[in-house]
Amino acid sequence: LRHKPNPWLTAFNFKRTLQYHACFRGNGYAAIFRNGGGDPVELLLLSPTATVPVQKNGHLYYAPPAGGSERTPSTLDVIPLRGRS
Repeated sequence: LRHKPNPWLTAFNFKRTLQYHACFRGNGYAAIFRNGGGDPVELLLLSPTATVPVQKNGHLYYAPPAGGSERTPSTLDVIPLRGRS
């Protein structure tokens, strides 16, 4: 993941885009996708304007964009990069 977090982005572009989201959109979010053994295999950027932190049953979740077929990742599967506040 250090060199290629997913098939579409290099590590440099991934980090640059995540930082851009944090600086100019308020927050940046990336989802961690794991294999059956629990090892991370892919990092994907989440929409900074559509991803919303939600507390449910005492746990923090990040709601994916409405109408999407994405799963709702738990706090452990999301990298939040907070912007200026």
